[in-house]
Amino acid sequence: MSARSFRALWALKELLPFELIMLPFPPRARDRTFLNMRHFGEATLTFPQTLVLRYSSLEPEERRLPSVASDYTKWFLARLRTLEPRLAQNEFLCAGRFTAADISVGYALMLAEYLGLAPKFTPSVAAYWQAAAA
Repeated sequence: MSARSFRALWALKELLPFELIMLPFPPRARDRTFLNMRHFGEATLTFPQTLVLRYSSLEPEERRLPSVASDYTKWFLARLRTLEPRLAQNEFLCAGRFTAADISVGYALMLAEYLGLAPKFTPSVAAYWQAAAA
């Protein structure tokens, strides 16, 4: 075990019984599970927001780039369109229940709210975020 996931597996081992299921690599392409939505939150939604945060707030004033922040805001909002039809039909992202995918995407939506992007959420995404935040 040399992957970064070792830390999470070690924590699980110490905390509770669990079953480890090894998936073929890359799992998103070869075993279409909740991992698609799990990674969607971390990679697809959170990534552009880090650039919005950096270039709108974290960089010193002289290094801020509003055009970069604006471009990545648009990129983030465009990716919400993937969630809209799913959330219009389902209370949760997958498996008909709350999963780590909901935590991942929920965190991305919480970050978006912090960045002032929540008013631009699509209707079903906004309703999902309101329920998750409650």
